[in-house]
Amino acid sequence: VIIGGNGIRLSGAKKQFNRLLDYAKIPTLLTWSGIDLLDSENPNFFGRFGLYGQRAANFIVQNADLVLVLGSRLALPQVGYDFNQFARGAKIIVVDIDELEGTKYPVDFVWGDCKEVIESLIQSSHMMWGYKKEWVNKCIELKERYPLVDETIHKDNGYLNSYKFITKMSDYLKDDHIVVTDMGTALLSGHQNIKLKPNQTMFTSQGLGEMGYGLPAALGAALACPNKPVLCMNCDGGMMMNIQELHTIIENDLPIKIIIFNNDGYLMIKHTQKMLFKGDYVSVNKKTGIGLPNYNKVMPAFGYKYYDIKSW
Repeated sequence: VIIGGNGIRLSGAKKQFNRLLDYAKIPTLLTWSGIDLLDSENPNFFGRFGLYGQRAANFIVQNADLVLVLGSRLALPQVGYDFNQFARGAKIIVVDIDELEGTKYPVDFVWGDCKEVIESLIQSSHMMWGYKKEWVNKCIELKERYPLVDETIHKDNGYLNSYKFITKMSDYLKDDHIVVTDMGTALLSGHQNIKLKPNQTMFTSQGLGEMGYGLPAALGAALACPNKPVLCMNCDGGMMMNIQELHTIIENDLPIKIIIFNNDGYLMIKHTQKMLFKGDYVSVNKKTGIGLPNYNKVMPAFGYKYYDIKSW
């Protein structure tokens, strides 16, 4: 298995990475920060792994006998809190330009620039690559067994299921769309289930996971790429952290569309409190004093057209 991380983009090796996979035909997984290195229809792409990753991708990496990591630091949300449980039967080779990354885990470390390493692999590809067809078929079988949308799991329950919505929405994005997410549902459902095309870009804040990142990030993307459409996926809680940027967007006529996941506020925080504090958690209501505004009034006040999506 090959794991592609953001270091590939930082080294300017996205094209070379795609060419390497054309030669090698090895099942490849992407980190969330490297989510747009491959389009979702690439035959060598088998998903995004990790604590919040896809089931098929996690089964694939856990059953591999060799994991080649290109430009990823294998953060805790990817490998979990006990590295010995990650890809237990595999030899793990990590390529990174930061020498300190080689001291973090018991891996075979290659200190180098991703672009140089990938180009070297391409040059020697006729000698060294011999993929196992039975392994590729096993990965295909896992991908089919655990699809992005599983009707037994992703049920609407009176509201539109966010995973199903993201999958459906992907079909309507333009070929050069820039997608930016805030935290919570926008981040988790978005990065798990979005289907990306070759020229699309997607990014978020994955270091601190700070709410309020979505709007200013979309603003920056629109200013940097004025000819590309920008989609900001946000949540009802995250919107409140930087809501003043709505005015900046309208004032500067920026082509940013916003999707607000209205999930009754701060859903990830509530999930964490449910798990760790036996269901005694803070709700968004008058009793607790924590409230959120009515966005179908707020958005038009800033100059946005507003639509409710309540059915398929």
